[in-house]
Amino acid sequence: MVLHAPLYPELAMVRPEVTWEPASYGIRMKVDYPNGIGDEHHTIFPGHIRVNVIRVGQQPSQLMLFNVQSTTRRRTNIWSSVTRRRNGAHA
Repeated sequence: MVLHAPLYPELAMVRPEVTWEPASYGIRMKVDYPNGIGDEHHTIFPGHIRVNVIRVGQQPSQLMLFNVQSTTRRRTNIWSSVTRRRNGAHA
């Protein structure tokens, strides 16, 4: 993890052990760091994530990530990003 290094220096540049298992609703993912910190994530299929992306030097955008079950063993992520143009239209 590098992005949040100033906020979480104990996790900066540390490679976690990531395991996951299928669940009736999607997947359950467990993250364990060598220093004893852990985290657990649940991804529900079908599902989506919407993020307001604001970065220095870039135009703000809306990001949509859809998680869709393709088969019993595969998942498909559909990624879409929308930004506002100078004339007010969206691209």
